[in-house]
Amino acid sequence: MDMLFFKAKLSDGLRHISCGKLVAKNEFTHPDRTVDSYLIMVGIKNVLHLKENNDILDLKKNEALFLRPYLHQCSYLRSSDLSYYWSHFYLGKNIEVLDFDQAVETYYLMSKHVHIEGDNTILIPRLSTLMFPNRIILLFQQLFYSRYGNCYSLQYADNCLSMLLIELTQQAMEYYHLEYENSNGFRFSEIVQWINMNVQKPLAVSEIAEQFGYTPNYLSNLFKSKTGYPLIKYINRLKMEQAKDMLLNSSASVRDIANDVGFVDTKYFMRTFKQYIGVTPTRLKNAWSDLHMNCK
Repeated sequence: MDMLFFKAKLSDGLRHISCGKLVAKNEFTHPDRTVDSYLIMVGIKNVLHLKENNDILDLKKNEALFLRPYLHQCSYLRSSDLSYYWSHFYLGKNIEVLDFDQAVETYYLMSKHVHIEGDNTILIPRLSTLMFPNRIILLFQQLFYSRYGNCYSLQYADNCLSMLLIELTQQAMEYYHLEYENSNGFRFSEIVQWINMNVQKPLAVSEIAEQFGYTPNYLSNLFKSKTGYPLIKYINRLKMEQAKDMLLNSSASVRDIANDVGFVDTKYFMRTFKQYIGVTPTRLKNAWSDLHMNCK
């Protein structure tokens, strides 16, 4: 399957149609169909085994899939205990299809704020791993409210969808743009993907360096030269974002959440959380709970 990227302007006919969250406890088969709209899907649990024409596009947890209109969509295998978010929308007719090299160069120019088409552009991979999936989940939840809540303006849903597509572009840009200046063989995207897959474990720079064949100091300095901050800061930032999402969306204790993001020392986790998020885990959890009125 070729790596494809889709470039468009938000001002070129963006219009939201529908959205939802699929939850299938038993076996599930995606409808065999061809539709006239674009579709964004974000995996939450297990794998959707999908085909677009003859291309196999398995959607896994914390991945995003961008499907085009007038192409045949169907499952090629049954899924079970499956969950994902979805949204249908129109995006105008002036959609460019970019290959990997073209997209990487465009992401690089966007990251340097020299892209000639400015911030009106979105550039989304057909299939991508999300660096910060909790951001996408929050935007989907806002999109649900804009569509099905008591909103007086239809523009609300379109604007929420714009934010969602911008966030997908932003995460893809952060993931790919350094490939353009990757003259020294630094495997940035591969390292980022590996960290995302292992973020729930205690991670040390020395372990990652050994995994990819670098010395710890060289890897940390090289990562800092590419991103502006050391590798350990990126790891902690990712862990704290995941912990924040768990604090806001589960009843787990602070100790359990610390363990779930790879911290064996709860006090150290709490200090690190406050350093990155600005409040303690307990205060965030209590403040969020106070905003809700629960019905029994």
